[in-house]
Amino acid sequence: SRRSSTMSDDYAQKPTQEYGTTRSSSTGNSIQNLLVTLSVAGLWLLVTAAAPQGGYGAPDYEYPSTYWDKYRKYAVSVGAVGLGLGLIALLMTRFKPDMSDKKMLSIKSTDVSVLGAFSIFFVLWWGVGAGVCTFK
Repeated sequence: SRRSSTMSDDYAQKPTQEYGTTRSSSTGNSIQNLLVTLSVAGLWLLVTAAAPQGGYGAPDYEYPSTYWDKYRKYAVSVGAVGLGLGLIALLMTRFKPDMSDKKMLSIKSTDVSVLGAFSIFFVLWWGVGAGVCTFK
């Protein structure tokens, strides 16, 4: 039976004969693995930041009024946005690889693809989020 083109692995890493190196498209499996890792990190942060006082297993599952300070709310938002955009980017690279390679903008005469823009956003988003959540 013939596989659908959306389920093809044509864009995955393929060995080349040149100098024994491996060439990868910008939407290869290694990119998808990184996006899965980012999504799992977002889920982990979301679940841990939103945990009730005493943990999820506590018999008196409660959130006191002082529990939701601005740092906890920020941590939940960092995790939620990281998870959501990570899943969107992952689905895009898996099912619409041509779309992720399209030019989105230019920075100092350098073309930036949609996936490149996601990468820039994730570096800034997770960098600031890690700093704020660690050193609040």
